[in-house]
Amino acid sequence: MKTLHRYAAIVALPAALMLSAGANADVMRPALDIQDFAGDAGFNLTNTSLSIEATAFTIVTNGAPIDIPDTTFTLTSATGSFNPVAGVGTFSGTISVGSLLSASFSNIQVFSLGAGFYTYAGDVTYTGGDLQGNLTSGRIEGSAVGASVAAKLGPVSAVPVPAAAWLFGTGLIGLVGIARRKA
Repeated sequence: MKTLHRYAAIVALPAALMLSAGANADVMRPALDIQDFAGDAGFNLTNTSLSIEATAFTIVTNGAPIDIPDTTFTLTSATGSFNPVAGVGTFSGTISVGSLLSASFSNIQVFSLGAGFYTYAGDVTYTGGDLQGNLTSGRIEGSAVGASVAAKLGPVSAVPVPAAAWLFGTGLIGLVGIARRKA
């Protein structure tokens, strides 16, 4: 029985990581590159609100980045809360990138990594703008240190769990079955 518990402990963490990875999504290209420039308010987080004022300045592509005229980027929460003790919060609101893009969001997650460093990510629904085209949904991902901010905003692509990970997982489950027979 001790052997079975040992195998279970070995399997638990990798299995949890593999299963959670299937639900992830990343911003894919083309995406807007966003950063705070001189004069931008940057990242501002309180217990009840999140706001970001920065500048979209490049479209990141698979080839060379495409410079665009500096365009004001604003993210403003309408509702939400941040728990500073737990270091996590969720917000909903709107995003505006001049006339290029507008979006709404209902689940931007903000995580404190300590020492004034934050990461944030969430799904967005595009509502208009010159770059919207046939895009209906996307994602924003970024980080902030103090008021300084960097982010990407664009369409999303699911991050698949590689076939090797599934094979590894089923192999581990097989080992548990063998250990169970021997016990």
